[in-house]
Amino acid sequence: MDYTATAAKILAMLEKFGVAVVLRRQTSGTYDPPAGEYSGAGTTDYPVQALVSSQSMPLSGNTGERYLGGVLIQTGDKILILAASGLAVTPQPKDLLIISGVTWQIVAAITVEPGGVALFYRVLVRK
Repeated sequence: MDYTATAAKILAMLEKFGVAVVLRRQTSGTYDPPAGEYSGAGTTDYPVQALVSSQSMPLSGNTGERYLGGVLIQTGDKILILAASGLAVTPQPKDLLIISGVTWQIVAAITVEPGGVALFYRVLVRK
């Protein structure tokens, strides 16, 4: 199966039905011992298409607990599907996602990649 074509179709669907968000990766730079400070720190923004879902009620007890990437999903969290096609980096915990001007922190991310081709990322974010 041609998973590259599938990744392109997922991107097209998210462009049509999803929202544009920004993945922000912060870098700490390098430490300069004589100066006693870090240099080269900064941020890089990556635009990405996403489908956003809110977690509005806790799932525990008789309904079972829900996890994403080994992290318990809490009330108020959001679960996103990010298009892998065109995204230059793989989302990681501690990266930030800016959704409609609001900054969220990624706490878990799972890559869906059949045949070794990244189709999309399932991402759990929290304020």
